[in-house]
Amino acid sequence: MRLPCGLSLRPYSGPFAGSLHFVVDSNGEVVRNATVLEVQLAKALHELERTAEVMRHAASSGITPEALAFAADHASSAAHRIKSEVSGHDIQSGEAS
Repeated sequence: MRLPCGLSLRPYSGPFAGSLHFVVDSNGEVVRNATVLEVQLAKALHELERTAEVMRHAASSGITPEALAFAADHASSAAHRIKSEVSGHDIQSGEAS
């Protein structure tokens, strides 16, 4: 998963890794452990990008306005969730648990 700052997330490996991730640079070197907020943000941004992709495909394939409205509502709620999760938080504070 990509982060807005050019870094990316790589999940821990192993059966007990859970949702823990490393922050890695463009060379694949581990920079630090990811915070819970970073993992949530990357997941929400991925979901938003996927919704935008679906909307572009729908618009080019002549899908119904109702389907486009549903996708737009989904994208709007994802964007709202991202804003509420990151507002007032330092993205690098704390470690993932």
